Amino acid sequence: FFFFQAEDGIRDSAVTGVQTCALPIYVIGSTHRISPEGPIPILDVKQEVQMLGGVGNVVRNLGSIGIKTYLVALIGDDKEGIEIDKKITQKNIIKKIIKDKNRLSTIKTRFVANNQQILRVDNENTSPLSPILEKKIINYSKKMILSSDAVVLSDYGKGLLTNNIIKTIINFTKKMHKPIILDPKNGNFKKYSGATIITPNTNELEEAVKKKLNNEFEIIRAAKELIRKYKFKYILVTRGKFGMILIPADKKNVLNLKTEAMETYDVSGAGDTVISTFALSDLSGADPIEAATIANYAAGRVCEEVGVVPINLDM
Repeated sequence: FFFFQAEDGIRDSAVTGVQTCALPIYVIGSTHRISPEGPIPILDVKQEVQMLGGVGNVVRNLGSIGIKTYLVALIGDDKEGIEIDKKITQKNIIKKIIKDKNRLSTIKTRFVANNQQILRVDNENTSPLSPILEKKIINYSKKMILSSDAVVLSDYGKGLLTNNIIKTIINFTKKMHKPIILDPKNGNFKKYSGATIITPNTNELEEAVKKKLNNEFEIIRAAKELIRKYKFKYILVTRGKFGMILIPADKKNVLNLKTEAMETYDVSGAGDTVISTFALSDLSGADPIEAATIANYAAGRVCEEVGVVPINLDM
């Protein structure tokens, strides 16, 4: 999760992220043949690219548009962890990297043929943190919140955001009267109670209400139900190629945004872009409708690229 600070009336956001960093690997090529060993395509590999994923991608999104960031991250004590650490060494990122010798660094290998993913292989450890590491992360986070304007939690379900950490951070942030923007991982929204804005995708929303949502009306009704139940102020539902829907707690109009992508090649990291640009827009004085509009445009732009690509000012 991330903490934003504004200084001297300028949104020079100091951002602190606390979450697992990942190392996405893209094996890119083309396929024109089917294997004689089975009904699967043969990938002729042209290149292999390593990127920065997980919380690192949220930091990259903010850093790529000139935002100073503070990062508290968890990685494994392995060669992949060393590579992740190197990739987040940038002049505008101040980092505190915690290495867990009992945990693998998260690696996601995506195989891309003709600009489309055909397979993803994950190598990771999603077990909960030890009590010692949990206490360390809570203590680091509280210090950052005291000098911040807002908090963003991105729950990737990798074991770092335990129920205790989530509850402690939300309660502490609310006590400081600061907004919380949260990207959930699954349908257990109870543990996110009290967040200001929550950004589930359609599948996560369906899981939360335990039923299939067949149209926009059902999505809006389900979101309203969750807002009342868990005291959110807004729910921003991300719908992939169909865009987004912003649902407020009050009687204001619902905002339905169609995707801005000209052509969708890869949705990897789009959620990171949404929560990064929404949070930054909100703290820069945009109202939720304006922030959602900007986030929708930014997500559409990165979906036109192959790989976990952060938004930047030239897009």
